Amino acid sequence: MAIHDWLQAHRLAGVLDIIVAYSSVTIYYDPWIVRCGELRDDRSVYHGLERFLVRAWEETEGEEPAGQKGHFFRVPVCYEGEYAPDLEWVAREKGLTKEEVIHLHHSVI
Repeated sequence: MAIHDWLQAHRLAGVLDIIVAYSSVTIYYDPWIVRCGELRDDRSVYHGLERFLVRAWEETEGEEPAGQKGHFFRVPVCYEGEYAPDLEWVAREKGLTKEEVIHLHHSVI
């Protein structure tokens, strides 16, 4: 998110859209407009964008996205009967007790 926010704040001419996912950011762009804009002195659009993205990474490394705060969610679960049809199987497959599986399932890792 921090890189997405940085890219939005430093948006290059020709960038059509910036899509953020869990562990990636996709940039849709018009290569001609990008090439004629701020990256015109680079060897190629690819090298110019690579340099631009490295700068984004370096300037945001370890940052929290602007205005973003963590959220705490309580999700009720039940580990008995029909609500845990695979609990015994998971425990057996992983060589754990049912209690160990339950502990791992609701612990913060």
